[in-house]
Amino acid sequence: FIQTDEGRCIVSNLFLGQQNQFVQGDQVWNPDTGLFVSAKRPKFPSRFSIGADPFDFKTSGLKAEFHLSNGGIGVHHNSDPNESDKPITEQESGQIICYYESRPSLDVYCQDLLAVAIWYGGLVNPENNLKAVNKYFYDMGYGGYLWRATMPDGTFKKETGTYSGTETKNGMLNALRDFIAYRAHRCKIKEFLNSAREIRDPKDLTYYDGLAACGWAVYAANSGYGKTIERFDDIDLDFDSLYGAPTRY
Repeated sequence: FIQTDEGRCIVSNLFLGQQNQFVQGDQVWNPDTGLFVSAKRPKFPSRFSIGADPFDFKTSGLKAEFHLSNGGIGVHHNSDPNESDKPITEQESGQIICYYESRPSLDVYCQDLLAVAIWYGGLVNPENNLKAVNKYFYDMGYGGYLWRATMPDGTFKKETGTYSGTETKNGMLNALRDFIAYRAHRCKIKEFLNSAREIRDPKDLTYYDGLAACGWAVYAANSGYGKTIERFDDIDLDFDSLYGAPTRY
């Protein structure tokens, strides 16, 4: 991350000193090829959840009333067990800490998303109606950074990300509504808060790609996938020193 007024990421916490930690050589299922492949994964996959609302330049890029679709990225710092004794409204974790809404080229968007995922070491939940993100992560050797949903029997889907249908979108909106009700008062990113204030109907989400990405991050944070694949002892985090004012990168 390089601080600049032209930056596409608005960040309230970089978690400096804890970035870029990954495990090499895990075998993960690639649903496009039907094979297990060697791929990197985050070392601490339950700590952050990253939502992605991608776009496709091969189509018109238009949706709703001639709205030009952007790429959205949202990073959620998942609830830390060391704060479990605090009321949810007083916890520092369980928070949106990075917000992105921009329309670079599709390649640059995928590069930005992978860079964010590597930096935070978070699992990425892309809205996978468009497959570009999933393919890019596997092609770059980071397929282990892609999130998978939980099945009713407790196993996980082979497909990565979330297909945006009625059921999953309602689940995401419910998770986002609860986040806003209990956690928005501690969010430091005004762009997220302004988008959340503007939306009046689920259909309005099509105009707010950054908010949608944050919603998919919160949706993924409510699953147990990260904990299941995690193989490490939790470490204590000093929240007072980690949280500051948002900065653009």
